Amino acid sequence: MRSPEGIEVQDRDYHFKTYPQCFVGHEAVDWLVAYLNISREDAVKVGQRLVRRRCIAHVLHEHSFEDKYLFYRFCSEFADLDFGQLVATMRSLEGVEVRDRDYHFKTYPQCFVGREAVDWLMAHLKISRDGALEIGQQLVEQQWITHVLHEHPFKDKYLFYQFCQDKLSGHIDT
Repeated sequence: MRSPEGIEVQDRDYHFKTYPQCFVGHEAVDWLVAYLNISREDAVKVGQRLVRRRCIAHVLHEHSFEDKYLFYRFCSEFADLDFGQLVATMRSLEGVEVRDRDYHFKTYPQCFVGREAVDWLMAHLKISRDGALEIGQQLVEQQWITHVLHEHPFKDKYLFYQFCQDKLSGHIDT
């Protein structure tokens, strides 16, 4: 499924939100039917087995596998990562630098830079830059962090992000 001849994985937009590197459920069913020479019903069962085995997941973890226009992605090597603990460590004194930042005459309170978070994740978890980007995007999708203006997914750039808890409370707990 992940090979060049497999299902099409790409960034997809829905309701003004971009879901990076995912595929559509009914397109995966089409591919499974053709590749395995099985019925659509059996292809859905295969997809549901892949969800149970944590090989694929709905992008928002709201659905099992369905033959519909729903977005799924291949699960990462970081599926078992404790994101709550990771965020707690990121917020600690040894974590990413969170402070008020100015850009174009506007102050963004209690935020951090995406590129610096990538560097921190790489060093802290001893992973590749791509792995750090993947984790950062998962943090956005699971609503642990957000771009300060809600305009970008997680990027390895000089873009500002906040912990979602901080946006609600207006400050950071130390």
